Amino acid sequence: MGRSKDDIILTGPEEALKRAEHVLVVQDATATGDYIHHRVMHLLHRHSHLPASLVINKVDLVSQRSDLLELTRILTNGRVAGAPIKIDKKAIGRLGVSSSDLRLHDDSVTDQDEAWQERYRHVF
Repeated sequence: MGRSKDDIILTGPEEALKRAEHVLVVQDATATGDYIHHRVMHLLHRHSHLPASLVINKVDLVSQRSDLLELTRILTNGRVAGAPIKIDKKAIGRLGVSSSDLRLHDDSVTDQDEAWQERYRHVF
């Protein structure tokens, strides 16, 4: 007797990760909230030995693109490849000087304020 559709939906991702070499997490930029679904977080944790990449989809539908920087920082816990995300201020072409308001992370990843910790708890 075959497995039901519900069983396949629940176990399919787990089975696929057993054979995976890399995990690609696709997050909808228009979805409300600044968190990754708890089931995805569970699977990422169980398969933390696999490299993972975050893709933020539908960014063209976001009116405040600068909000994506904060969302990215939160979803990645301020780290990429195990290292803190660094920001270099750059002027792009003739657009002028970069804005200090568009920071991707605080100067320190280890000593975070209460607001950051609250966002982190909200994500997880």
